[in-house]
Amino acid sequence: MGKADNKQVSFQYLQWNTQRKLILKSEKLYIVSPYAVSLTDDNYYLIAFDSKSNDLRHYHIDKMQAITVTNNSRVSKELFQSFDIVDYSRKTLGMFGGKEETVTIEAANYLAGVFIDRFGESANIRPNFNNPDSFIVRIAVNISPQFFAWIFGLGKNVKIISPESIVNEYKTMIENVLTNYIR
Repeated sequence: MGKADNKQVSFQYLQWNTQRKLILKSEKLYIVSPYAVSLTDDNYYLIAFDSKSNDLRHYHIDKMQAITVTNNSRVSKELFQSFDIVDYSRKTLGMFGGKEETVTIEAANYLAGVFIDRFGESANIRPNFNNPDSFIVRIAVNISPQFFAWIFGLGKNVKIISPESIVNEYKTMIENVLTNYIR
């Protein structure tokens, strides 16, 4: 490992505008501790610890510019030592980070493969003793709007059961989106 392996990096971050041009997201200089690079949905992401928000963040590598290795030492080294990119990527949908929660979901039996494909061995599946046409699955997932969109995309045969706070957050998201269509 080189000297730069234990350093933070700084960069400017770009975003698309409505004219399809990449512009600076802000004048802010991002300073983060890199952990891994991930290829997700044909995009490369830098997964890094942001000490200002005190969590992991994802940055499109193609939207980073003026990248510099700083003299600052990497922070949260203990996280880096135990970081498992495969496990983390399995829990993070579309590279949208969020707080990790263990969620219990009821789903129709034909959807078992969808959960196994997405969450692998960590998808704890058992029969639904109240309904033989469905199963119960417990998964650890990073809660984000992208997770809720994934659940929504599976249709009416999927229901988040617990924790109640996540059920309520999902309901609120659906209600907020629905206001765009109610006149």
